Amino acid sequence: MDAIDLTIALLLAHVLGDFVFQHERVIRGKYAGRFSAYLEHMAVHALLSVLTVALFTGLLTSLKLWLLLAILLISHALIDWAKTALNARTERSLTVFLLDQILHILLIVIGSTWVCGISLLDPGLDLLPLDHTLAMLLTGFAVAVFGVGWINGMLLQPLADRYAEEAGRDHSMAREGMSRAGMIIGWLERTLILTAVLLQSPVGVGFILAAKSIFRFENTKAGQQAAEYFLIGTLLSVAQAIAIGLLLIELIQ
Repeated sequence: MDAIDLTIALLLAHVLGDFVFQHERVIRGKYAGRFSAYLEHMAVHALLSVLTVALFTGLLTSLKLWLLLAILLISHALIDWAKTALNARTERSLTVFLLDQILHILLIVIGSTWVCGISLLDPGLDLLPLDHTLAMLLTGFAVAVFGVGWINGMLLQPLADRYAEEAGRDHSMAREGMSRAGMIIGWLERTLILTAVLLQSPVGVGFILAAKSIFRFENTKAGQQAAEYFLIGTLLSVAQAIAIGLLLIELIQ
């Protein structure tokens, strides 16, 4: 169904644009209120949206599609501006982040059904099509590997701060070092676990957990905060990858 094709294509572009190809420089620029940062972010989203729509749908000739892309880009910039403004006034960064993503996703879903002339309330709407495997897998991997990493970073930040203090190192340098290393390890960990789940290999999941436990053993001996940080981070990452993998299996069967 074209509406599902378009929704998945635009969701894939959104995840890639927000979590993969958005550089730290652009994020800092948006928080500083620089128009050039927003413009660069929107340009990346526009390019990715056109590419994914071209790959997974046949709607590039539709004027309504181009109007939708313009609306999504403008609304994306406005939502991001509101998010940065709220983050400057509140410490609830995770709540603001989730609200930001929910608004983006809702606009994509509603806009896709509008372009294709389908009502979300249509009882005959097939929400689980069988011919979108590649797009769904790409979206699932992008969300599992990169998207949840942003959420985990915000959830684990208090533990990371306490671990840096316990380690007796410079607070900002320690946290920056851990965030970079932990980010890459998290990417690899969730990629391998999600792959093992999709291959229906529980042995593979167990092997990955055992291997990480061995390599992280010395870190957990550094103190209670270090043990809590790595244990909670690992379990959270594994649970998310498994949940997304099981959902993908249900969608593509």
